[in-house]
Amino acid sequence: MALNKKQHLDREALIQQAVAEIRERNPHFGVDLPPYTEAECARILAIDEELDHFWNSPEGQRVRELHYSAADAVNEDRGE
Repeated sequence: MALNKKQHLDREALIQQAVAEIRERNPHFGVDLPPYTEAECARILAIDEELDHFWNSPEGQRVRELHYSAADAVNEDRGE
């Protein structure tokens, strides 16, 4: 279904109004973040390798077979 030009402009105006209201409440919304430093990138990649190592370990395979999720672990820690 195609929008006519008036509908398109009305929708665009609503979107712009919503963005303005969000930025009024949170000035950081939509602001470009600085790129990661080399050290931050290296740490992220190291964490990713650690996760891969765990995921491919016998314990990781056993957890997958049990269909045990992160949410299950959190609930267990909370005593739920």
